[in-house]
Amino acid sequence: MLNGICYLFVYGETASWINADAIKADDLVICADSGIVTAQQAGVIPDIVIGDFDSYTGDMPKGAEVIRLSTRKDDTDSLAALKEGLHRGYRQFVIAGGVSDNFAHTFANVHLLAYAHQHGAEAVIYARTSTIYYLENESKSFKAEAGTRFSVLAYGGVAEGVDISGAAFPLDNATLNGKYPIGLGNGSTGDFSVSVRKGGILVIVDVDGQ
Repeated sequence: MLNGICYLFVYGETASWINADAIKADDLVICADSGIVTAQQAGVIPDIVIGDFDSYTGDMPKGAEVIRLSTRKDDTDSLAALKEGLHRGYRQFVIAGGVSDNFAHTFANVHLLAYAHQHGAEAVIYARTSTIYYLENESKSFKAEAGTRFSVLAYGGVAEGVDISGAAFPLDNATLNGKYPIGLGNGSTGDFSVSVRKGGILVIVDVDGQ
């Protein structure tokens, strides 16, 4: 297992802090197909580009390893990129982009968070206006200013024993399910924490996008 971070650039606008200065020597940068454009916009040079390249037809970044995939495949290009990072020993993933005008791709990218967790890794989506975390049978504390908007939603079935503290609308041992979107649009009173005793949840934190 490597100590660095694997940055996965996928289609969509990414958080403003993700740029060339954020990438350290032991990090790895993988672009999934048109994630090449996302990386270019952030001023980041990839180590690896992977995909069937049905949505990116420009020149390949100089010096990058190119992994070409068939257009007839089960895995999305983003999932293939995540698998490549896992194969190379990374267990911390920053997904740069991932939220876009294509809902199907956005929803599929959220699945990457659960896939990473299932394989002993942690992945977080950093988009322009939101940061998306996946928790399963665990708790997490968040640094936040008062008034930060966030949502907690069940993912993958029923989530039991959900607690939220440090919020305008706290929860104590609640049960959430994917058929009723309670947990949308909460607000922090400062730092806050979220936990789930059994099941999976998404924690979606709004950012200003600037």
